[in-house]
Amino acid sequence: MCKDVRITIKGVGETFYIDKGDIVTILKNGSDKKLIGQPLNKMNLARMEKLLEGSSWVRDAEIYFDSHDVLHITAIEREPIARVFTTTGTSFYLDSAMKRMPLLQKMSVRVPVITNLPWTKTMNGQDSALVKEARDLSMFVMNDPFWNAQVAQIDVVNGKAFEIIPTIGNHIIRIGNGENLKEKFDRLYLFYKKVLSKTGFDHYSVIDVQYAGQVIGTQRGTTSKVDSLQLLKNIKELMLQAQKAQEAQQPMDIDLVNQSLGQTNKSIDSGQAKLIVEKPILLKTSNTTKTTNTKPGPTLKKTIAKQKTVIKKKEEKKKGTTKPKAVMKKVN
Repeated sequence: MCKDVRITIKGVGETFYIDKGDIVTILKNGSDKKLIGQPLNKMNLARMEKLLEGSSWVRDAEIYFDSHDVLHITAIEREPIARVFTTTGTSFYLDSAMKRMPLLQKMSVRVPVITNLPWTKTMNGQDSALVKEARDLSMFVMNDPFWNAQVAQIDVVNGKAFEIIPTIGNHIIRIGNGENLKEKFDRLYLFYKKVLSKTGFDHYSVIDVQYAGQVIGTQRGTTSKVDSLQLLKNIKELMLQAQKAQEAQQPMDIDLVNQSLGQTNKSIDSGQAKLIVEKPILLKTSNTTKTTNTKPGPTLKKTIAKQKTVIKKKEEKKKGTTKPKAVMKKVN
């Protein structure tokens, strides 16, 4: 008979989403009998493994008896990579195999949040491709210390593209589809360092990196210099935290970062940015230039005309030529 039960739970990192009690409960619900004391020939180990693998949070299970009649149970957890809010209003976690997992009552998992994702039992090819791209985008964000801290929310727009709401800065980041993510985020990071560090993080309402080799910034208008300096300080602190975490090869403590920056994860309505009358500015990542208004006003026109008259008189004096006097008309 079964003399003892030893349960081992394996997962990614040090956080576990299920415990030994959950494993025992799943097995008891399948047999209505206690494990310890059961005759070995009465225990169907293959069926017990299927019971565990049928759980939303168990990816794989292995069960066997050792030579001392001790039952060994090993359960490998699924790893959530995103918290999803669907177009129908339901919410769940998603793993790397695009497996849907229910929310946990005992804890909240810190993963990227994806909103407005279409999800039905019978999804068409376009929806399935979109879910795959959402998974890839979320995993890319999770695996980068800086973007894991900077990305507050991922929105699905028009059922085919992605927009990001950042933790720091009042702007929308347009990613487009889920292809070429590394190149897009590299351009965005360069834009943060080379442009926003000078203009301030509220200068642009929209930053678009979906087109190859380009970053398109949509100007918002005048912003508070004090707020821009504070945002610059915050983003530099965030970059420093990301660099330290990468050197240490460990994930960033998001709560610690937000506490040190005086920030909290925020969500804003992307429609607010779209309603602003804006002028798109194309900014090449390798050669960013400033544009200024060079159209001369009335005062500048008068000055230019006066300078031309003086130069002309000096040239005539040098040549020794004389011309009849003429009445100079005022240049408007």
